[in-house]
This record gives sequence, structure tokens and C-alpha cells, in this order.
Amino acid sequence: MGWAVLNTAVLQSHAFDPYPYVFLNLILSMLAAIQAPIIMMSQNRRGRPRPHDHAA
Repeated sequence: MGWAVLNTAVLQSHAFDPYPYVFLNLILSMLAAIQAPIIMMSQNRRGRPRPHDHAA
């Protein structure tokens, strides 16, 4: 929200990332690409049963 306000209202004539916010989109896409494998690995690890959890 702050990014949009800064680039539209505060920096009207010299916005470094005007309305379609391409740079913001790039940053968020890269963040998602970095986070996705880590999230998937943690979910996979959490769902895997441990060897000592089996009842005898």
C-alpha cells in the first residue's frame, strides 16, 4: 500500500515505478520464487512419519 501511495501521490511527476508497478511486481515475483520451494520442503517434512512414531 505504501508503495502505491509513494509512487502516485508523493512522487507524482518523478515516480520511480509508475502505475502498473512493474518493479514492485518483479520484486514480489522473485520473493515468491524464493519462498515457494522452502514452504514446499517444510510441508513435505511435516507430513512424513518418523521411524520412532510407529506403535510396537
